[in-house]
Amino acid sequence: MILTVLALLLMGLILFPQVGMAGASQGLILCARRVIPALFPYFFLTQLLLPYLPKGRKHPCLPAYVMGFVGGYPTGVATAVGLYEEGLVGKREANTALGLCNHSGPGFFLTVIGLGLFGSVRKGLVLYGIHVLSALLLILLCGQKPQGKWELRQLPKERKGFAGSFYDALAASCEGMLRVCGVVILFSVGTALIKPLLPMSLWQAVGWLELCNGIALLTEGDRAFVLCALFMGWGGLCVHMQAMSLWQRAGLKPKDYWRNKASHGVLSGLLAGLFVYGGWKIFCICTGILSLSCYFYKKWGRKKGALAL
Repeated sequence: MILTVLALLLMGLILFPQVGMAGASQGLILCARRVIPALFPYFFLTQLLLPYLPKGRKHPCLPAYVMGFVGGYPTGVATAVGLYEEGLVGKREANTALGLCNHSGPGFFLTVIGLGLFGSVRKGLVLYGIHVLSALLLILLCGQKPQGKWELRQLPKERKGFAGSFYDALAASCEGMLRVCGVVILFSVGTALIKPLLPMSLWQAVGWLELCNGIALLTEGDRAFVLCALFMGWGGLCVHMQAMSLWQRAGLKPKDYWRNKASHGVLSGLLAGLFVYGGWKIFCICTGILSLSCYFYKKWGRKKGALAL
């Protein structure tokens, strides 16, 4: 199946080279205007701070979850991989975090979605709140059971000076950024080749592949609000390829990653639909019921270790 798709894309590049060039140019513009400015500072600061982050037995990958919510795709994955490479967490903890820490940050919701699509920062903020809430519910349901108490742990290897750490972090962040931009450009080319084959009514489905192009095709309205929540929770195949390029380099293999991201998208879309069509009261009541259901299901409704990642 994959070979067939690749062969068709290659044929498309041969038959329509101008379309492929336009897609690559669009990908480069996307990297220069949105991807690099949004991600590179977080990549660099994350790599620079990793040697000084505390590691606790109770929440060993907490920095990865925090950076995922703050830095956006795929900063959480980059942080989890960095924690593993620095010896701050084990392989099991890193694989667990990889399936649950890959989220979007507030910048994309407030600027690209809030101001760019809806002309309202408030709507972007509400969507970001739904995104975070659905991710926390998923972490509550599927996350690894904490053990022990919070404690600090020193790195087993000798720390470098600040200058050495600075340039190591710069090199690592540049390498990670290059991988991410390469994937973005490739998906922009693929999107440019696929769009003419789809009816205009299905163009919005491009959001399943790549977020920026898919969201740009949405129109303002309640349906667009729900689709934004769904697309951002899922992340898009382009984001997942970026994440894979980071964790495969470290020899990690997260369990149930695809299931978790699909669940995040469905749950985000469901909560957004409740907010739009049910109002605040229905949204709060259903969210409370869902939170209690996740808590009690994890505590009593399954065998020990059944869903452990």
